[in-house]
Amino acid sequence: MLQKGLLLALLILVTAVPCRAKTLVVAGKISSEVTVTQQVTFGVEEKLSELIYRFPLPAAIKVASLNQRLTDHRLKFDPQPDSVKDETDDYGNSYKVVTWRKLAGDARATIVYTTAIDATLAPVKTRAPFPVGQVPEDVRLFLKPTKQVQATDPEVVKKAAELTADAANQGEAVDAVINFVTDHIRYETPPKSYDALYGLSTGTGNCQNYAHLACALLRASGIPARVAVGLTLKDKWKIPLDNRGSSLVQGMGEGLHAWIEVWFPGLGWLPCDPQQSKQFTSTRHIKYAHGLECGEIGTSWRAAPVLPRYSASISSNYSRDLVDLNLKGSGSEPRGYMASFEMIAAAPEVAVLTAPAPLPVPVALPVPVPSLPSLPKPEPKREGKQTPRPEPKPEPKPEPKLEPKPEPKLEPKPEPKPEPKLPSKPVAKPKLPPKPAPKAPVKEAKSELPKPEPQPAPLPKLEPKPLEKEPAPAPAKPAPKPKKKKPSGPPPVEPDAAGRVIFGNTHFPANLDFYTNSGNRGEASLERETAEYATSTSVYAQAFVLDRPLRLEQVSLAMRKFGGDGTVYLDIVADEDGKPGLTRGVRSRPVYLENVKRLPGYGWLDFAVAPDAETFPPGKYWVVLRRSGEAILNWYYTPGKPYSGPDDTRSTARGWQWEDILTYDFVFKVTGRVPR
Repeated sequence: MLQKGLLLALLILVTAVPCRAKTLVVAGKISSEVTVTQQVTFGVEEKLSELIYRFPLPAAIKVASLNQRLTDHRLKFDPQPDSVKDETDDYGNSYKVVTWRKLAGDARATIVYTTAIDATLAPVKTRAPFPVGQVPEDVRLFLKPTKQVQATDPEVVKKAAELTADAANQGEAVDAVINFVTDHIRYETPPKSYDALYGLSTGTGNCQNYAHLACALLRASGIPARVAVGLTLKDKWKIPLDNRGSSLVQGMGEGLHAWIEVWFPGLGWLPCDPQQSKQFTSTRHIKYAHGLECGEIGTSWRAAPVLPRYSASISSNYSRDLVDLNLKGSGSEPRGYMASFEMIAAAPEVAVLTAPAPLPVPVALPVPVPSLPSLPKPEPKREGKQTPRPEPKPEPKPEPKLEPKPEPKLEPKPEPKPEPKLPSKPVAKPKLPPKPAPKAPVKEAKSELPKPEPQPAPLPKLEPKPLEKEPAPAPAKPAPKPKKKKPSGPPPVEPDAAGRVIFGNTHFPANLDFYTNSGNRGEASLERETAEYATSTSVYAQAFVLDRPLRLEQVSLAMRKFGGDGTVYLDIVADEDGKPGLTRGVRSRPVYLENVKRLPGYGWLDFAVAPDAETFPPGKYWVVLRRSGEAILNWYYTPGKPYSGPDDTRSTARGWQWEDILTYDFVFKVTGRVPR
């Protein structure tokens, strides 16, 4: 039992190549100091007798892996409010409460604060058993069920027991729950409901569903867990995958966000985002507050007789931003990439405390030992020296009772448990797909990328033979080990009567509301615009798989135009060693920016493929977005990997290397016909 000094919750498979790995175990430091400016406007169309605005400020955090502190904050209001008060809730969260009375026009609030966040990601030892032992009174509160976190619901209890059945310690139990939630929920916003049961039953939801379901499963397992609410910033951060510049790019949309904190004995409340990381959160997460569930711990307002319109904008500026991480190893779950530091299960405290005890005992025991051989001779002992214990002569029975003397069990001093050591260099030389691109095409691509033309010459025609070599089903089927996991990737799509097939990662909100109203109360919603500025200096690509031959008609992307000129077009190319290829594919017709409408939200932008294009054989392909001129377009994405494999969304700033792996799926739609 005690020899299970194993890696907690990570199942480290120290491999040289992180390709297709899911949990990346990292070490190093991330540190930042950022100034955030929030502009809030209440549009008043009808005179208000009262408007009360309540908002949190960044919390102070100091735990094993993270230190967050508020170094400065300034507030400005127009018009001046009647009162500004400080408030602390039952969980210890701090709020500002601003009140305007007899308000006839718009009210504005400018909130500026500077937060410093430091996280040192180093191996941590823990003696957390499972089932969990004694829990302090103030922590026990976070085992309670709530309306949004149904920890005692039979379905939740059943799933929690199933997930943690093989857990040898708390870390393994937490890891099993987080992996399940990450894989089970497909990000969808806004969901019909935000509670844990909705996320469990439908497999969809936003960050609140992720947080509520994770907390429900953990509490059902006897592990204290609470919801954290705060702000995520849009700036990316990278985990290096090798020494040739390949990285995993982590990023979130900018806006309010929910994650969780899990209590570990001896370590405290460790933050964990089921959409990105375990045991820590990045310096892009700024925590505001925590509670039993998301309700009542965010930003809200009340007004009479009607609610005003609410709008908010966020900007941020880093005065310091350090990301110094290295890859130590990797684990096999969940489907998408997650980051974690190393946790090591140490021997329970009992085992450690008993080790010194045997040392004094053998010294004390020899004192009664000489009296034992003299017991068979009671006569001389009674007359001579005092032997108060064996006074009653006819009692030979005490002898066996005194024979606990053979204490050989205490003499072998418990050897200090050899702590399991990770190889000091588990990832000596991470290998990426071994086949480096030949130099000749490199030059070709470099000269081609800086000056793409609106209607360049068509790419060389597709040839089916090389593609048959790597059919798409192969990576999707080799999952015999994780028996309980649902199959990865989208289900096959059958053609309609006319032979037409439409498929892809097609879910996105046309418009997002960043607040909700109920009666005379409004609340800032935890919705974020998750989109990439896809016509910047980097080039972006999304993979898809064909399970049958297809004549491609068009590919559509969920996009939003912000301005600019020129054209955008797509290269649909065959996969080469897990990256977009250079030699085989087709190019779409260009779309001129002047013909693209400016919408308040996102919509489909269609890229037509020439009708005489070759039939695409079964295989894996990439949609590569390219531009000419100064086009400014955002491409919407779904956080996590609901559609494609872990490595199937990429970007490059170098024209052809595709060195960055992205942790989301772009929203796209493929339309074509199955040839008869």
